[in-house]
Amino acid sequence: MITTENQEKDKKSKLFLYIVIAALLITNGLLLYQYYKGKEDNQQLTTQNSTLNDDQTRLNADLDNLTMELEQTKSSVMQRDDQISQLQTDLESKVTELRKQLNKGNLSAKEVVSLKNQITALKQESMSLQNKISQLEQELAITTEKLTVTTQNLDNEVVNSQKLAADITKKEEVISKGKQLIADNMTIIGIKRKNSGKEVETTRTRRVDEIKVSFRILENKIANQGDKPLYVKITGPNGVTLEPISGDGTFSMTNGETAKYTVMKIIDYKNGDMFVDVYHKKGSDYEAGIYTVEVFGDKVSIGKSSVTLR
Repeated sequence: MITTENQEKDKKSKLFLYIVIAALLITNGLLLYQYYKGKEDNQQLTTQNSTLNDDQTRLNADLDNLTMELEQTKSSVMQRDDQISQLQTDLESKVTELRKQLNKGNLSAKEVVSLKNQITALKQESMSLQNKISQLEQELAITTEKLTVTTQNLDNEVVNSQKLAADITKKEEVISKGKQLIADNMTIIGIKRKNSGKEVETTRTRRVDEIKVSFRILENKIANQGDKPLYVKITGPNGVTLEPISGDGTFSMTNGETAKYTVMKIIDYKNGDMFVDVYHKKGSDYEAGIYTVEVFGDKVSIGKSSVTLR
């Protein structure tokens, strides 16, 4: 009887042991599955991150190319056209904004795709701008050539036709506008000049001895070469033009009106890019606020910018 009971207990113990072993095997199997599944997911995530990084690198390269393309279009005389100039400015702003979004980090795949689509659209806009500039340049070249031929014919023949005179006047206006200079890359800084003559940049009015204005005169193959006076007008926070160190501080505009200037500088223009620096030494302490600088060449405004001194 006792033996039978012991045998029965042994059977139950073995059954319990088998159940525990089976449970352990199932648990281990699940753990192994989760381990390999997690490893596979990590590999997929690593691959996705690598792909996103590659996409971001390519998109940054695309933006670099766009920036170079837009920089090249700046030298075109067609930048004097208000529509072209505005398109150029809008495209440059879009490139800057997209670069900020691209470099903010931790971009999702959806955000990268969106940026990719926007950059693709921006490429098309840039191409459209270049095509438009090319077309206008061709038209200007044709107009210039026609004017040259017409002028040569007039040297050989005396023509008193009012219609012909009107045509010449219109063409000359086109050429005159094309010959106008453009100032860009303008910077305005306060200068503290040490005893050694070294310039130290500062934005604090109490330390500013001079205001330095730097800019680039763009290449213009059809502009007249030689000495060209540039008038730099610096307007203080109170809206008053700063007085020049020498000269009467006035010049004539194209429309015959008289305008004020702060600094006048004569440059020897050779049709290529030219970098210009001008200085205004204070007569009295500069006031804190916004200073506006406008550059005039050939009696018209060719560039404008501003700076805040504290």
